[in-house]
Amino acid sequence: MAHIVLVCIMLAVSITLTFNTWRVIWITAVYYNHALYVLAVPFISVWLFYVRRHRMRFCTPSHAWAGLLFIALGWGLVEYGKFKTVFTITALGSLLVVIGFVISVIGMNIPRRFLPAFVVLFMIIPIPTPIAYFISEPIQAATTDITQVIYSIFGSEIMREGNILINDDNLPILISETGRIMGLFMAFVLMSYAFAFGLPLKSSARVILMLISPFIALLASILRSLSTTWLYNVYDPLWVHSLMPYIAWITLFLSIAIYYIIIRLLFWTAIPMRRFSVPKEQ
Repeated sequence: MAHIVLVCIMLAVSITLTFNTWRVIWITAVYYNHALYVLAVPFISVWLFYVRRHRMRFCTPSHAWAGLLFIALGWGLVEYGKFKTVFTITALGSLLVVIGFVISVIGMNIPRRFLPAFVVLFMIIPIPTPIAYFISEPIQAATTDITQVIYSIFGSEIMREGNILINDDNLPILISETGRIMGLFMAFVLMSYAFAFGLPLKSSARVILMLISPFIALLASILRSLSTTWLYNVYDPLWVHSLMPYIAWITLFLSIAIYYIIIRLLFWTAIPMRRFSVPKEQ
C-alpha cells in the first residue's frame, strides 16, 4: 500500500514538472479529431496491466537507479525540444521523465514483466507532420481511387482532382476530411496493439494482427468515404458536415467489430495462435 501511495506521489510530481506538455497534448486530443485516439492510450495501458495482474506475485517493488537515468535523459530531451521548438521531442522527454519517476520507486522488475503496458504509453506522443504525411498520403490516394471506382461500377460518375472527389452538383468532397486518415490509422494501430497484447497469443499471431491493422484502417476509410460521398449527393451538405463526427465513431465501432470477427475466425479455424496463459513471460 505504501508503494502505491508513493507511486501516486511520484506521478503527481512528474506530471506537475512537465505540466505544459500534457496540457498541449490534452488540448490537441480534445479539439482535433485526428488526435482523439490519444485519450484512449492511458486506459489501454491500465487494461494491459490488468490482464497481466497475476504477474505481480513475481514482482518485488524496489528502488532503481535506472529511474534517475530516465529522468536525466527525459529532462535533456525536454530542454532540447524547447530549444529546437520540436514538440515531439519535448513530449518524448516529458514521458521519459514520468516513467523515470515511477521506475525510481518500483524498480525495473515490474516494467519488464508489464512491458506492453509501458510501451503503449509512447503512442500518446503526437505524430510529427512529415511522418503523418508519409503514412496518410498513400491511404488517402488509395481511398480516393477505390471510392471513384466503386461509384463508377454502379453507374455514378464522380470526377476527381487530386484527392478531391466532385459529385454531380460540382460539390468538392475532400477525402482527407471524410476519412480523417491519420487519426483513423493511429486508432487502428492502437486497437490492434490492444487486441494483440491483451489476448494470450503467440508472438507470431501478434505480429500478424499488427500487420493487418493498416489494411483494416484502409477498409474503414473506404467505408467512410463511400457513405459520406453518398450523403453529400443526397442530403444538404451543411447537414452532412455536422454528421461527420458521428459517422467517424460509427465507422470506428464497425471496424472494431470486423477486427473482432477476424480474430474469432482465426480461432475457429484452429490455427495455433494462443499461448497457454497471459501471466507467462512473453
